[in-house]
Amino acid sequence: MIFDVVSVSRGDIHLDDGCRRLRVLGEGLLKTKPDDPAFVVYLNSIVGFEPPNDGEHIDDDTRAKIIDAIKRHFERHGSMVDFE
Repeated sequence: MIFDVVSVSRGDIHLDDGCRRLRVLGEGLLKTKPDDPAFVVYLNSIVGFEPPNDGEHIDDDTRAKIIDAIKRHFERHGSMVDFE
């Protein structure tokens, strides 16, 4: 399963792996320097998928794939992302 970022807003990121969707909370940031992150992701918000897969647990391997997808998305757009 490979996750792709579907959309990014000021307060969340939506991802999809072809059969499951999830929403990760965070915050868009105002960059004051070129090497500042453009977004901070709240790791504790990576807890579950959207219905109908909302009963499925996100294990450590899946969490790592989600984080990698988010990093790839921001790198492709020339930005950085931070995780807390």
